[in-house]
Amino acid sequence: TPSNHSVTPAAGIYGIITRADDGVSIPGAEVTLANESPVANTYCNEGGRYAFDSPDPDDYTVTADKEGYLPGIESVTVQSGNSYEVNIELSWKLQLFTGEFRDVSFVNAQAGWAVGQEGKVFKTTDGGASWGEKTTGSLNALNCVHFVDTSNGWAAGDGGTILRTVNGGDNWSKLSPGTSINFYDIHFANTTNGWVAGQDGKIFKTTNGGTDWEEQTSGVANQLNALCFVDADNGWAVGNGGKIIHTADGGANWNTQDS
Repeated sequence: TPSNHSVTPAAGIYGIITRADDGVSIPGAEVTLANESPVANTYCNEGGRYAFDSPDPDDYTVTADKEGYLPGIESVTVQSGNSYEVNIELSWKLQLFTGEFRDVSFVNAQAGWAVGQEGKVFKTTDGGASWGEKTTGSLNALNCVHFVDTSNGWAAGDGGTILRTVNGGDNWSKLSPGTSINFYDIHFANTTNGWVAGQDGKIFKTTNGGTDWEEQTSGVANQLNALCFVDADNGWAVGNGGKIIHTADGGANWNTQDS
């Protein structure tokens, strides 16, 4: 632990909880002192520091836990009259996933979601300092994700997969676009109007948040890799072969633009 993270002894057991990757302290981590059963628990202060009053001589475990991190455990043998510094490093749960992330969406400086292989979705509420995995119920790769606010979001990917959440990613429901192509980008102008694009120049639109989808005529057969709308009418999609297409009427008509 870096020297500037040392804690002045003020109790029988004291220390600091830090991130394993960069040594930054973790405010608010819960710390539990236990022998055969929990003896006491506390929460770290703004500097990531904690302290317990002198416990009886015994063998103890000190466990630190914080949402988005793997728990950390250290052992300590307490003898009468002594103080003990027990510092613990926590690793992000995100590190359990070593596969490929495909897209990320943030709605503000704090709330964001990352998606990737195996239907993985991870969420952060502190600007990426910590991430927690969310269950999607899908094993298909997710290639894109888009949120319009902290509650409403959509993710799409291989095999015609489109997922929706209305509670910030805590729960996801599967939508049915009526196709099994791979989707590579999804974008919503608001909570009702959205588009998804992918293989073979395919674009699908929903006007009810994803319950129903209607295929649009893009005018191209090239794979479309990304799309963006600035409102419910004006949008663009781009893809392989230098293709750029534009709509000014919500996708009812798409026109090719020169790249």
